[in-house]
Amino acid sequence: QEPNGVSARTTLQLFGSAGALAGGACRCAAINTAGSENWPFLGAMVAGILVCEAFDFRVQPGGRVSLSVGLIFAAGIFGDLSGAIVAAVTCAAADFVFHRKPIIKGVFNFGSIAITAAVFVGIMEAFAPLYDEGDWLAMTGPAMVGALAAFAVNAGLVSFAIAFERQMMVLDLVRHAFGWVVPQ
Repeated sequence: QEPNGVSARTTLQLFGSAGALAGGACRCAAINTAGSENWPFLGAMVAGILVCEAFDFRVQPGGRVSLSVGLIFAAGIFGDLSGAIVAAVTCAAADFVFHRKPIIKGVFNFGSIAITAAVFVGIMEAFAPLYDEGDWLAMTGPAMVGALAAFAVNAGLVSFAIAFERQMMVLDLVRHAFGWVVPQ
C-alpha cells in the first residue's frame, strides 16, 4: 500500500483502463471514417504486423523492438484512421499472444498503440491540404512530424505506466530510458 492508500497495481489498472477507453474512443472515430478502398493493402499490413510481433528482437534486457509501428503508420496513410486502428488492434493482440503478459498490460498496450496511431493520422490529416495524395515526397515532412509526435505520445504513456508500476518518478525514468536521445 502507498501512503495515500492506493497500491501501484491499482494505479496501473486504472491507467490501463483509461488507455483502453481512449483506444475505444479512437476506434469509434475510426468507424466513422471507414470506407477505404485499400483494404487488400491493409490486409498485407496486418500480415506484416503479425510477422513483426512474432519475430521482434531484444536490444537490452526487458526491452523488445518491433517494426510494427512503421506498418501501423503505413496503414494510417492508406486506410486513414480506420486502417491505423485495425493495425493497432492487430499489433496489440499479436503482442499479447506472442509475448504473454497480464491482461491489464495487454489492454494498456492496445490503448497506447491506438492513441499513437491516432496522433500520427491526425497530423497527416492536418497537413493534407499541403500535398496531393500521390505526392510521396511532399508527404515526407508531415510523416516525420507525425512520427515524432506519435513517438513522444507513446513514450510518455509507456513511461507513466512503468513509473507507476515501479513506483518511480516519471522524470527519472524518462532520463534513464531516453537520455541517449538528446545530445550530452
